[in-house]
Amino acid sequence: MNRQTLAHAREVRLLTGVVFLVGAAIVTPAFLITHIPVWRGIPAIVVGAVAGVLTLTRPAPAIGSRTNHVLLVAAWGVPILAYYGALPHAAPVPSAFTFTGALVAFRLSSRWHIAAHVTIVTVLLMLPLALGLADRETLVAVFILTPAIASLAAIVVTVLEASEQQGRELVNLSRRDPLTGLGNRRLLAERLDYEMTRSDRDGHPFALLALDLNGFKDINDTLGHAAGDELLVAVASTLTANVRAGDTIVRQGGDEFCVLLPATSAVDAERFGLALREALREIVAGDHHLTTGMGIAEFPVDGDDIDRILSVADDRLRADKAGDLTDPGVTVPRATAR
Repeated sequence: MNRQTLAHAREVRLLTGVVFLVGAAIVTPAFLITHIPVWRGIPAIVVGAVAGVLTLTRPAPAIGSRTNHVLLVAAWGVPILAYYGALPHAAPVPSAFTFTGALVAFRLSSRWHIAAHVTIVTVLLMLPLALGLADRETLVAVFILTPAIASLAAIVVTVLEASEQQGRELVNLSRRDPLTGLGNRRLLAERLDYEMTRSDRDGHPFALLALDLNGFKDINDTLGHAAGDELLVAVASTLTANVRAGDTIVRQGGDEFCVLLPATSAVDAERFGLALREALREIVAGDHHLTTGMGIAEFPVDGDDIDRILSVADDRLRADKAGDLTDPGVTVPRATAR
């Protein structure tokens, strides 16, 4: 789970709103205990109460949005107002800033934005000290606190970025074939769903091209799986080099590959598939060139759902293989792209 997802979680929004309201509520008793006139804490009370109500009643802002920055300014602005209201005897207030570094790291993904918020808070805390408006206890409290704000922000950023990177890698692995590096069935289903939505909106067809290697089982049986794996990697490399930037190549499993061709009719897909076949024939197995079976399905002509499109392409692939197995391309110790 990344910061964007957490920021929109209902529990996080509720907790943030409650923190705002609690922060506004404790200003009055805190000022009374420290013998500071309560009226000096009214700005902090008002800002905290308004921010709390808005947070509880409105959707959470997206990370990086202007509204999100306003929310963060309100979050550290409430204790800033209380801090300035309590001067010169404001030593108890800086403890309320402990959360600032962690909060901005949690609610922002840009390191520059995080650094900017932490810097502004630090300057606002230090300004009364530079102007001689704070007593010695406040000075000590601020000098202890400010390094902690930056350090906590750095720690949270490091942990969150490492966690998000790991999450991205896991998501990528879940959509990739580990042998060839191509997409897998999960990626194909996602891209098919996306292309169907886009086709319904724009009115452009798309085609799914299914390819299957002739004689692949014999290679595995006679030469071993290492030779078969080498052949699959060579096929993946050739396909990748010959498709368009917007096309999606996946390994369906075994020796079957699919190429999703956006904004492409079945006629154009057939021409493209024949060109791919010729490129794949450059992969040699001993004295034989690799041959493939091919099946094409077009959306929406051949089906209006994922299962139907896959089924039509697969049926046409099997029919093609049944009619043309003249060059199985086996008996090689090695498969390489020439």
